Amino acid sequence: MEAQKITFRCPRDLLAVIDDRIQQSGEDKTRVIIDALRYALGATDLPSDAVVGKSKLLELIARLSEVERKQDRLQEMVIDV
Repeated sequence: MEAQKITFRCPRDLLAVIDDRIQQSGEDKTRVIIDALRYALGATDLPSDAVVGKSKLLELIARLSEVERKQDRLQEMVIDV
């Protein structure tokens, strides 16, 4: 997909949030902003690591793994009954 260059004004407080996300994710500004817009506007169901930050993504993956382990234990308990 061909990208078109645009210019817009951004409030300083929001720019600070964007800059923090860039530092956390290691991605460039364009990717962070485009991914955030896609997620905010419903153009994608899942936020990218550039949007939520790699640490948050890793936390969610760990929590999902824990839920899956608990589900497996519950299924074993049901089978034993």
